Amino acid sequence: MEEKILEHFGVEISGNWDEKCDFYIYEESTYDGYEVYVVTANPDTINIRENVHYYNTEISEQIVDAISSRKYKKIFLMVDSMDRETAFELLEEMI
Repeated sequence: MEEKILEHFGVEISGNWDEKCDFYIYEESTYDGYEVYVVTANPDTINIRENVHYYNTEISEQIVDAISSRKYKKIFLMVDSMDRETAFELLEEMI
C-alpha cells in the first residue's frame, strides 16, 4: 500500500538521516524525558513554536500534508508506526 501511494505522489521515504531529504518528520526526546515531534524542511534551523509538536494527534496530518503537497521528493520519516499507518490510510483515500 505505501509503495503505491508514494509512487502516486512522487515521493521517497527514508528511515535514514540524509542531507538530501527535502523534509523531516521525527520524534525527539526533551531533556526531561518528554517525547516531541519535529516537522521541518530545515533541521538546522528549528523554530520551537512552528516546528515542534507535543501532541502526536497532529503528526499524521503533517505526514499527509508533506506527502500530498508534492513539494518534497525525499522525506525523512521516523515516527510511531500508528502515526505512519494512520497517515497512509488517509493518503490512500485521496487516490
